[in-house]
Amino acid sequence: MPITTVTTDDVTTAEAAVNAAKADVDALAAQAATAYAAGAPVDPTVERAPIHTRNRFQTAQHDLDQARAGHRQWMDDRAGRPGREKNAAAPIAAAGKDIDTAGRAVTEALTAAQHALVALLDAGRSYDEAIRSAASLLDTHGLHLDNDEEHATGTGHRLVGGPVVRIAGADHIAPDPAVLVQWTVSRVAGTRLGHGHPLHKPVGPHRDLETRSARLVDGVPPVPVQNTRGVQDTKTSPHRK
Repeated sequence: MPITTVTTDDVTTAEAAVNAAKADVDALAAQAATAYAAGAPVDPTVERAPIHTRNRFQTAQHDLDQARAGHRQWMDDRAGRPGREKNAAAPIAAAGKDIDTAGRAVTEALTAAQHALVALLDAGRSYDEAIRSAASLLDTHGLHLDNDEEHATGTGHRLVGGPVVRIAGADHIAPDPAVLVQWTVSRVAGTRLGHGHPLHKPVGPHRDLETRSARLVDGVPPVPVQNTRGVQDTKTSPHRK
């Protein structure tokens, strides 16, 4: 348990508060004694003042006692620190190595994640280009879906986003590559950090992937579940979370 730092300056400040309160007690007591001796009426507030001041003095004295005790404890803790550090040298060194190892793993994971995100964005752009190229080809051949969507093959246009391509009855819509990243981050965060985490977005354009571009995400394996001990579990969660 950490020891509260109580310096000599803290003790000096407490002593000054005690001395000031004591001086006030003495001054008010003398004032009241003089008034009584002269037989003069004493203001009730003046009569009560020594009581309040004595209470303040007692509080200040208590604070001083606490400060002195805390300072002694702090000094004892400082004196014993070199010995404690020496006795724990081996486990401390081991802990430092563990931190370095874990830190290198984070750096490696960040590097891998960066490469993966670059690859994901590039793949998303390539997919978009492939769909646009197919749309252009179908358009060139007059195979449109705008007026008759019952055709098995053709191309159409959405109000927002790129073209829709249908080949052999299968629709293909290219999502914004950034949405691919959002979908990935959201589902990983929902599984590993909890659905209440800000990175997990239950609604948004990335969720449209699961309906409009289901063929892209259906083949993605589930995110491994992490148990309460922080160890990867063998169980997995559905990817649509």
